[in-house]
Amino acid sequence: MPIPAKLRFVSNALTTYLRQRIQPLWLIILAIFIFLFSRPASEFKTGSFISFVLLMVFLLVFRLYDDLMQADNDQGKPDRSYTAPAERKTLFYYLICFFCLLLGIAFYVSNYLALFFFCFITVNHLLYLLFITNKTGAGLLPLLKYPFVCFLLQFSDFSALTIGEHIVLPALSLFLAFVAFESMEDKTFPIPIKYSCFWQVFSFILILAGKVNGLSILTFFLLLSLSLVWNFFNMKGYPYLYLLCFLVFRILIDQL
Repeated sequence: MPIPAKLRFVSNALTTYLRQRIQPLWLIILAIFIFLFSRPASEFKTGSFISFVLLMVFLLVFRLYDDLMQADNDQGKPDRSYTAPAERKTLFYYLICFFCLLLGIAFYVSNYLALFFFCFITVNHLLYLLFITNKTGAGLLPLLKYPFVCFLLQFSDFSALTIGEHIVLPALSLFLAFVAFESMEDKTFPIPIKYSCFWQVFSFILILAGKVNGLSILTFFLLLSLSLVWNFFNMKGYPYLYLLCFLVFRILIDQL
């Protein structure tokens, strides 16, 4: 029995979007980076694989959300089929289903996680409605998902339902890290590259603030200096070296 034309369009809208906008290798690398940053090695358990898979789904769903909300700004760019009104509408239906699925999973794990997830969706959407026409706002809004999912991963691993600096500071530092990275990597990013060194330093300081001692200060200066020198001389892959130094520093701080 042939598939109705309308159903074929619905299916094609999602597959075309995935083909144009999602690079599986980079999605996996990004998920590994955030996963290692958010969860100390001592917290790795059998359920960590499930958390990693859910993290990838989260990043994929919110990439779709960000693209759909940025559709007007992306008009005229290549490989942006979702900017077409019909396809955008179809993808929004998919997005609602994905949000409901993630919300259901969060509710199954913890009522608190479900509440945080629902609040983030609501606040994030309001911010988009308010600032999507602002160039700086439009550039920063897609980065909000990173500190939030970092917060979720950390919060879900602690038996005591407390929100303190052990959760807030790393999440904030991760946001600043991606601001620094995007300013170095993307020439269209609204934060100029000349400020990237400031964001690099500040992101390292927020990690250091969680555990200040002789070894952590020494590690701070060594890794930050390596990143800044690589950046200063515009050496190959310097935005990625910064993220690597940033991740290594976070992991070492947990062990010191």
